[in-house]
Amino acid sequence: MSAGHGDSQAANYRIVNGKDIDPKDLPHSVVQRVIDNRYDDENVYDIRVPVIGNSIPFVYIKKRSLNTRFSNANRTATISSTPNFLSETEVDQILRFCRDAHLDYGELDVLRDRRSGDIWIVDVNNTPSGPPNGLTKSDVILAIREMAMAFYREFLEPGSFWNQQ
Repeated sequence: MSAGHGDSQAANYRIVNGKDIDPKDLPHSVVQRVIDNRYDDENVYDIRVPVIGNSIPFVYIKKRSLNTRFSNANRTATISSTPNFLSETEVDQILRFCRDAHLDYGELDVLRDRRSGDIWIVDVNNTPSGPPNGLTKSDVILAIREMAMAFYREFLEPGSFWNQQ
């Protein structure tokens, strides 16, 4: 699959079955596995994971139609408690990934494969732009408050993140 980036460029991609790819078709192309992150036959969801120090204070759930799955135009976005979408083991794996990547603050795009149940980190944002589009105003305020509290706990409280390194 080859894809344009963001909403400002026209998408230039096609989804093909791996066995249908002819090596002659690959020059000047990027091929990626498509994670089946559908929650029904017409819609997909992404788990946007804010990471602050050694914590994941909450997750955003971003929903789009299958036809716009590669855009940033969310149909809806909500904020949810982390354990509602990620197990303790998955949280530990994500935080270990962030430590290995030296990511003290950022947001990850995580997809859950519908068939296997596995999670896939598909993007790492070390300069996130804030709560995603599609959130209600009250959820935006909640997200900013929760991130500020997590930042304080992780980086400013005595015995915090810096003392654990």
